Amino acid sequence: MRTVSIVVLLAMGTSVIASSSATTQTSDTEMNYNAGVEQIDRAALSGDIKAIRAMLDGWIRDLDSPHQDATAELILSASRQLLRLPGGKQEDSVSYRALVKMLSSPSAGSLHVRTEAAAILFQSAKKGGATRPEDRDACATLLLRVWKQLYEVNASSVRQGPSPLLHAPLPLGVWGEPGMSPAAIQDPVKRREYEKAIQQHAQEVEQYNEYEIVRRLLVKYDTAFERQIVANYGQRPVDLEALQKLLKAEKIDPKLEARLTRAVQAQKR
Repeated sequence: MRTVSIVVLLAMGTSVIASSSATTQTSDTEMNYNAGVEQIDRAALSGDIKAIRAMLDGWIRDLDSPHQDATAELILSASRQLLRLPGGKQEDSVSYRALVKMLSSPSAGSLHVRTEAAAILFQSAKKGGATRPEDRDACATLLLRVWKQLYEVNASSVRQGPSPLLHAPLPLGVWGEPGMSPAAIQDPVKRREYEKAIQQHAQEVEQYNEYEIVRRLLVKYDTAFERQIVANYGQRPVDLEALQKLLKAEKIDPKLEARLTRAVQAQKR
């Protein structure tokens, strides 16, 4: 799984465990991301949809760069702003293209960002004038892939066991405060043992926090994603055949496949 920052977890109202090896350094990528967010906010406040569109055009190209995670977050933020602002279909279609490009790139963006993007994809497509059956199927395919990944990661997290301890355990025979610095241990062997324990604890904490995000994303979007699928395939005439074809092609979990099939079939009544 891709790393999710504690900032994101806190924004979701998630209880996180802080790793004892966490750092507070600000990278160039973070600085560029923060500058991008400020540009989006300024353009949105002034209603400058052309400026946001120009940003999105540039970020679509940047999705192939090493900074694609930060770029994916900027695309999500800018797309949300465009959906809120009144404007022509041309500007909104840029948002749709950007979201599709991001979600079509498996390595672009954390699962959290990709889930949030999938949640607004149908809305962006319709506002941008993409109403053809192939556009609908493209949106549904990308949404189903994200939804499937949420289910798979959540299922694996159930097997991981309880949450990690708040601090790395001290080596046997070492007395001190939980979370203390390795430098406080005089014995070099015990000190190295403790340093390894801290590294392992940091990995466990990171994994736990990522699984917690996925659990909350499922709570937030599981029903919402179902409603979007039903709204787009359950409208008269009901297009159950097209949906079933997609579900088979994406190898969706049989239980979820049956659930969506029943929900769309119910629209025929």
